[in-house]
Amino acid sequence: MVNAVSKAGGNSYTAWGKVTPHHDALIARMISAQTHIIVTMRTKTAYELATNDKGKQVPTKVGMAPTQRDGVEYEFTIVFDIDQNHNFTCSKDRTSMFNSVDIPQPLDSNVGQKILAWLESGIEAAPVEAAPAPSVSLTLIENDVMSKFMIEASAIREEYKRGDENEACIGDAWINLVHDLNRSWYALCGRYCSEYPLFKVPEKWVEGMRKLLGDNELAGEAKC
Repeated sequence: MVNAVSKAGGNSYTAWGKVTPHHDALIARMISAQTHIIVTMRTKTAYELATNDKGKQVPTKVGMAPTQRDGVEYEFTIVFDIDQNHNFTCSKDRTSMFNSVDIPQPLDSNVGQKILAWLESGIEAAPVEAAPAPSVSLTLIENDVMSKFMIEASAIREEYKRGDENEACIGDAWINLVHDLNRSWYALCGRYCSEYPLFKVPEKWVEGMRKLLGDNELAGEAKC
């Protein structure tokens, strides 16, 4: 993703600004996973600026680094650096089992068995009680729902007024407009009554729409 953004314009530093949210989401998903995860990452030669014997800053090779966001290795319990011959050294170990592995050693089944034994030696953590959901005023919720309803209802009323002011909207065009607005009003009321069981269509809106759209079967049912 970083390469794609870089090619579109910019460099890897600015590209990470757009990719970081996706990267953080990936890390968060791995950390919260209820399973053990083995991650493999490609590496590249890492350089740092160092002062040479002439007092100048020059790039100096300091080892290998994963081609990922800086510091990603700190998210893992154990980090192995593996060469092309399948030998490894350990650059990070929270278990303390491989802290002394600074000389390349074969990465074989014995290593996997050792890690598995450590994983299975843990004690199941006590369940954590979920924090109580924050209390939200029912009045605030009701007011919010009512505000949304009134915005949508006002749009239907405004469309009626525009049609009424349009001299070309006569005859069948006017009849069809009123019919369509009736259906929109009925659908709006039905949707809110279905989604919010405690919601009641204000009586003044029922009466107001009946005066605008006529006292027909739809207007009569548009309440709950």
